[in-house]
Amino acid sequence: MPSTREVPRPGARAWRRGLLAWGVVVLTAAALGLLGHALFGQTSRLRANVAVTRSLVDANVRTLGQAQREILRLQLQLGRRPLDREAAELHAAFVDQRMQEISLDASAALGGRALLRRARVLAGEWSFAVRPAVTRALRTGRPSARLRATLRRLELAINDLASTAEIHRRTRAHDTYVGAERLQAGARRTMAAIGVACVLFLVLACLTLWFVRRHDRELDRYSDRLAGLDSQLRKLSLVAANTRNLVVITDADGRVEWVNEAFERTTGHPLAAIAGRRPGDVLHGPQTDPQVVATMRERLRAGQGFDVEIVNYTAAGEPYWVAIEVRPVRDAHGTIQNFLAVQTDITGRRRAERELRDAKDAAEESARVKARFLANMSHEIRTPLNAVIGLTGLLDQTELTVEQREYTQTARNSGELLLAIVNDILTFSALEDGAVELEQRPFAVAELVSGTVELLGPEARRRGLELRTTVAPEVPARVVGDPTRIRQILVNLLANGLKFTPSGEVHLAVGCVPAEAGRPCRVRLTVTDTGVGIPADRLDRLFRPFSQVDASTTRRFGGTGLGLAICRHLTDLMGGEIGVRSVPDEGSSFWVELPLRAAAAAADPDADPAPPRSAQATPPLDVLVVEDDLVNQMVAREVLRTLGYAAEVVANGREAVDALRDRSFDVVFMDANMPVMDGETATRAIRAELPADRQPWIVAMTANALAQDRQRYLDAGMDAYLAKPFSADGLASELRRAADARRPTVDGDDGAARARFAARGALVRRTLGASAYVDHRARAVQLAHDLAQDATATALPELQGIAGQLGTASDTMSAHELEALVAQLDTVLSRLHAGTGDPSP
Repeated sequence: MPSTREVPRPGARAWRRGLLAWGVVVLTAAALGLLGHALFGQTSRLRANVAVTRSLVDANVRTLGQAQREILRLQLQLGRRPLDREAAELHAAFVDQRMQEISLDASAALGGRALLRRARVLAGEWSFAVRPAVTRALRTGRPSARLRATLRRLELAINDLASTAEIHRRTRAHDTYVGAERLQAGARRTMAAIGVACVLFLVLACLTLWFVRRHDRELDRYSDRLAGLDSQLRKLSLVAANTRNLVVITDADGRVEWVNEAFERTTGHPLAAIAGRRPGDVLHGPQTDPQVVATMRERLRAGQGFDVEIVNYTAAGEPYWVAIEVRPVRDAHGTIQNFLAVQTDITGRRRAERELRDAKDAAEESARVKARFLANMSHEIRTPLNAVIGLTGLLDQTELTVEQREYTQTARNSGELLLAIVNDILTFSALEDGAVELEQRPFAVAELVSGTVELLGPEARRRGLELRTTVAPEVPARVVGDPTRIRQILVNLLANGLKFTPSGEVHLAVGCVPAEAGRPCRVRLTVTDTGVGIPADRLDRLFRPFSQVDASTTRRFGGTGLGLAICRHLTDLMGGEIGVRSVPDEGSSFWVELPLRAAAAAADPDADPAPPRSAQATPPLDVLVVEDDLVNQMVAREVLRTLGYAAEVVANGREAVDALRDRSFDVVFMDANMPVMDGETATRAIRAELPADRQPWIVAMTANALAQDRQRYLDAGMDAYLAKPFSADGLASELRRAADARRPTVDGDDGAARARFAARGALVRRTLGASAYVDHRARAVQLAHDLAQDATATALPELQGIAGQLGTASDTMSAHELEALVAQLDTVLSRLHAGTGDPSP
């Protein structure tokens, strides 16, 4: 460790020099100060004399003015009738006094001897000429005109003398004042120069003292710095030796010069064994990343620092992760002398990161397993439920005794209850996973309310309850939102009210909360019942999943406790609020506020169609059912028979393709999961192989009820989707849609023609969406060709240009050209749908 040498301190001689210099400075400053003070005093006395002279001159000028005024007063007295001799004599005496004053030698201050002579002449004229005349006039009592003229002339002469004296006074006073100011300014400049000299002298003295003591101070500073560096060196040495980080110091070529104890302890390499070697030669192993090693060597050659993470190995061959920070050490000239490397063991952190990734992968796999489980559960439950609900519905239409009909309806209601539970579980799971996407389209509020109430009307009548609705007049007729999800909220709230109301009524009120600035209209939906009510201390349980007021509620009324939780999730998703007010034994009021902006009053092409009724007439169609389950085959065939259709049934996709090759079918109800060939593969084959005039309307009829399932089937080329268990109304609705899409054009039925070609255009669009398949591409071109012919024949120019391009295109059309034509087709189809009011197929 380096030692510090003693440096002598400044001695008494240096202090004496300093005191002497300060004494000289103080004495010089005092002498200069006294000189300045004396000069300033002389200047002040000069200013005082000037002031006295000015006062004297002012007095003389005032005397002239007084003489002038007394002559004027005398003139006034002489001009009065009768003449007041005493007053006139008094003013004449005043004039005598003033004339004596202006003729004194002190009046020379008026402006010199010349003005004094003029004043004496006027005083003599008064005394020897005018005053005797005034006396005679006072004795006779009749002043003459000549006397009055003489007085006026004398008054004017005195006025002229006073004016001239004032001018001379001001001129001389100004000159005297300016001279005094200049003298005082010169004195100030002299004092300022003396001050500057003092300051410069002080600065010179301070600089002298500074240079005198500089040597001693530098010695003290260097001594203290040397001692501090020695102390810091000892501390850094202790830190480097005892830190848990691994420290390595290399020379400029990267060869080890020193390592700390932590390095030796962790790696098992003592300094003696690795001195002069490169660290990588002894630390790298099989798992060390060669790219990182190359980066490190490149940075070292460039003389740059770097931070990396790498796998090193101990002397025993054990791998460990380290984060390395390397910095160059340069001398005063910028030349690299050493490299300092600090290595931190991050094996634990890397292990934690790996465990976190594994946990994330496990969670994602768990989510996938959950999704597969829900899909499988839904499929496996819906498949037998389709048979239960379908067959009990068919059985209910046969001749039954009252007891048998009651049993049948109970079995059907139980199946529908189980279906509702499955749907709630799927909906809740999708909401929790964020898989629910809202649509924004216009819809009529009154139609949504009436359709929902019509759906629950039979249940209300069965329970003997009144189901009422009220729509406030301020509610917009049409709003923009997601009518499907809003209907789902209303169904849950109304069904909840019906379930928990033994008697009385359930009332649905629709109002409008006044909109705040910058916010859309908030529609308020309120469902009020006269049911059992809810205690206040249990209201917080209502919107929790799988939670009800208490266990007795489940036993008495049933349910899973998911309905209100789904309402809360959907309300939050739409940016709204939901709440409840309830009084036990009086009833409850559930309210929902949703931000829905008003829509234009134009017809809505996507408006919800009225709920289908099986009693409506169904058009004649050839129907093919593709279903592998024997029971579901029977259900589909019998339900279609009740609708007036003798459907043909096949067991898998291969048989469906073969059947469509042999004969034409208008509608195909296609199951998804089947042996030999599934529904998606069969649909692609049908779209690729059959000509346009034999293309059927394909409906996916499957127990796969998730949202992504529906889209997948539409992307495969199917036209519609119907989830199991299906109803007769559902089948009838799909049959009517298929008939509308395939209805031939008649004269004068332009709206029907547009609907037909809009449907066919949508079929072309969906086939183009699957253009990754070569066969689908060829099929799309054939369909577009037929579309162009129909558009030309029926004078629908909206589709002629685009369909013509697609119909005449070859298989070599580029993807970019195809995408451009598809975009144009989308625009035209949107206009067609808007013009016909037809929903998109």
